[in-house]
Amino acid sequence: MTTEEKHIFFNEKIYPYRGLISSVCRSFGKDEMSVEDLVQSIFLRIYNKVESVKNHTNLKLWVLVVSRNYCINQFRKESLRLNVQNGLEYYDKDMTYNLKDVLADRLQVFNKLKSNEKIALYMTSQGYKYIEVAKVLDIPEGTVGSLLFRAKEKIEKLK
Repeated sequence: MTTEEKHIFFNEKIYPYRGLISSVCRSFGKDEMSVEDLVQSIFLRIYNKVESVKNHTNLKLWVLVVSRNYCINQFRKESLRLNVQNGLEYYDKDMTYNLKDVLADRLQVFNKLKSNEKIALYMTSQGYKYIEVAKVLDIPEGTVGSLLFRAKEKIEKLK
């Protein structure tokens, strides 16, 4: 695939999903600038893999999965730099041992959840409405409540 063909394929087949990618990124971004950074990073990642995607049967689903996974990975990286209420500005190796244990335990419990449960929990904790979560996860609005209930039950069992 030539650079020209790659560029044309990307513009015709991938770029129309910009709104979908932006919706996924909004569930993780703190502000419009960080959302745009996530979108651009995802586009770059997809552009670099466009040759392997050309014959993919469900391009929309592939774009959604790539976007969601990228955002989850970025969210995990940010979770390691948690802004802690007691004045610590960021996570680093000099934190007290007890705080490291608490953060590690919470992250371990969170990582045992399914990806859609993580997204739903995160989005609702950031103030998103069930309808917005439903759109990002591509599920009915009523299912979001059930998903959150099950996720919270799992967290309680895993504590």
